[in-house]
Amino acid sequence: MRHALSSTNNRQIELIELLRTTNNYIPVKIIAKKVDAVPKTVLSDCLEIEDQWSDIVQIEKNSSGDLHLTEKDNHTVHEIFSDILKESPTFQLLEILFFHPGILRTDLEKELFLSSSSLYRRIVKLNDGLEKRGLQIDRNNLTLIGDDEQHVRVFMAEYFLEVYDVYEWPFELDQKMIFAIVDRFNQQFKLELNFLQKTEFAFLIAVSLIRQKQGFFTASKRGSLPVPHLENYLAMVRDLMTQFSLPITEKGQNDLIQSIFWYDFAWDNPEEEVRIERLCDSMLALMVNALGISIPEQSHTNCILFLKSIYTSYKTYPYEKYIAYNRELYSSLTIQRDFAVFTKVLEKTLKDQEAKSRFPWYSMYFHIILFKLFIYWDDLPQQLDNLRQPVSTEVCSDLGAKHAQLLAYYLEKNYHGKVLLDVQPNKVYSEVAPDSLQSDLYVTNFTTPIIPKEKLFVLEDIPTAKKLSSLGRKIEEYRMNTLIQQLSYLN
Repeated sequence: MRHALSSTNNRQIELIELLRTTNNYIPVKIIAKKVDAVPKTVLSDCLEIEDQWSDIVQIEKNSSGDLHLTEKDNHTVHEIFSDILKESPTFQLLEILFFHPGILRTDLEKELFLSSSSLYRRIVKLNDGLEKRGLQIDRNNLTLIGDDEQHVRVFMAEYFLEVYDVYEWPFELDQKMIFAIVDRFNQQFKLELNFLQKTEFAFLIAVSLIRQKQGFFTASKRGSLPVPHLENYLAMVRDLMTQFSLPITEKGQNDLIQSIFWYDFAWDNPEEEVRIERLCDSMLALMVNALGISIPEQSHTNCILFLKSIYTSYKTYPYEKYIAYNRELYSSLTIQRDFAVFTKVLEKTLKDQEAKSRFPWYSMYFHIILFKLFIYWDDLPQQLDNLRQPVSTEVCSDLGAKHAQLLAYYLEKNYHGKVLLDVQPNKVYSEVAPDSLQSDLYVTNFTTPIIPKEKLFVLEDIPTAKKLSSLGRKIEEYRMNTLIQQLSYLN
């Protein structure tokens, strides 16, 4: 769907993503190659980004001309992506067609200040992306439609949530009333929703009410399947319809129940749910056994429910939900950097299960699963940290014993429990046999060709924060690689 934006907007988003996901400065030529542009265009885009969103990000250039992006403390790049989508005439068109299906073409052209040919091109561009999600703009009736009405509702609810975030309300419906209903649902059915989930629920309810008022209904899926809480659903949905002046009909009730409580209608039969629950349990067991860690009973229950929700979500809407900002991706990339061993175990587990079940556990859901397991699995980061062995580290200084102890103090303070220190203040490396250098790492304030360069780390006499940060990354990398080599599941 992002391709529906202008080429400039797309390039700027790619540029921000690239700069945001690296900790280092990046040469302009490398950036230009990755975003398929010339360096001059990249620099021009950076100036425009800083000029338009200087309160959100800063793009720094070092003496070599390399670039680095930082976000301001009270902002996130999500706000930039949101602004881009809001200001895009193509996505303004999508919103108008959602709120006013069947609008006259001439009125649409006037509202968007577009010629007839420009409007046609934008609809074609939108349809290129929508059709990959089972949706399309009917060019004759100027209406958003889908093979499955539920796909329309999920797509639009997620679209509005991405563009308007959790503190804005793009609908004319009473926001407080809908959130009050969500709170009732949450309490009545013990859903334990967090703030974002409540907002997702509210947006889906708002979209569903609007679509039903416009005359669009979901196809009946109830059949003979047992639906938990059905009578309670009916009572609460009737209240909802009454509050928003919708005629209370069986068709309308079923439509809203299926749309709002979609997860109860995703299963084809009770046996399917049992089978998927068994598969999810098997995946967790594989990871627990491979890593030699534990999962508390409540965490196990929560993780099973989450993995089942991935399955039902795909069955309800088998497409990517985001347009420009993939929130889970950014969280996943950080976890991958900090917990590489768990990442590799999960990656192998999901790939294996995807090959067996032909369900996109890895190809479509790897990032969200990695991110959410760290939320639902209590003490997972601590357990993973405990798996890593400390790095045997020899410390030496050409300034004598007192200074060597000072360097050791900095290491102990910054990497307590991650290094086993051996202070050798008077050691002369030119006099030792190379095969006697058995430590994992050597930290000194001088360079020497005797120590293999992959094991040597040179600090300043008084270590800077930048150098200590680099050393920390080297220590963690060594600890993770050592653990990876030790896990038979990965070898």
